[in-house]
Amino acid sequence: MGKYDIHSLHLMLIPRQISSKFTLSGLIKSSAGFCVAGFTLIEMLVVITLIALIAGVAVPSVNSILRGSKLTQSAQLVIDQFSLARQTALTKNRAVEVRIYRYGDPETPGEDKNLPSTGRYRAIQLFEIADAGTATAMGNLVRLSSSMMFDSGATLSTLIGSAAVSPTVPTLRPSGSPENVSVSTMGTNYDSVSFRFNADGSTNLPAASLWFLTVHNLNDKDKQSTPPANFFTLQIEPTNGHIKNFRPSL
Repeated sequence: MGKYDIHSLHLMLIPRQISSKFTLSGLIKSSAGFCVAGFTLIEMLVVITLIALIAGVAVPSVNSILRGSKLTQSAQLVIDQFSLARQTALTKNRAVEVRIYRYGDPETPGEDKNLPSTGRYRAIQLFEIADAGTATAMGNLVRLSSSMMFDSGATLSTLIGSAAVSPTVPTLRPSGSPENVSVSTMGTNYDSVSFRFNADGSTNLPAASLWFLTVHNLNDKDKQSTPPANFFTLQIEPTNGHIKNFRPSL
């Protein structure tokens, strides 16, 4: 071997072998190899297209579920308030008045809080009627879930659509009526329709008519001649105050 033996030659070659693995060119090759194993532009476009298609199907379904949930909440609210009114009348042996409010919501396009006629019927408040005839609020008004409303037409809501000024029942009280109590956020700037549960649980509604109230989405037209696809209707039996409710299968 001459000047260097085999052992010395082996020691001299080791550093070169090690260093060659960590050269800049080696790192570039390694990085380039990793990029080749990633997604191509075509593959990314395919994935994005699939996501868009899935979203297009899922979003309408989610919106439908949310609307259905809000309708369910509103329906339960109406049932609870009417049931409370009748039970209180029976328990305290005095009349309880149910008032349904229409007011303008400034957050809803096209509505003006100073003009109730631009608004929708969307809230309820109960009043205990004393023997002297004075009305005392049993609590704050309760609002339907956002984006929900009472239809105001006589076809779907006779309780509202058939209302007229006193002494007719249901009774319409326009904005500014002396019976209108001040309500937070809108004062007396609202219209109301009312009827009463009597002390025996019956109502003061004319017995010869059918009385019902329909809730549906704000996006559906008011005063419809036929029910929208998704709605809730509550019917009141005038002679005994019993409540029935109807809702199409979802």
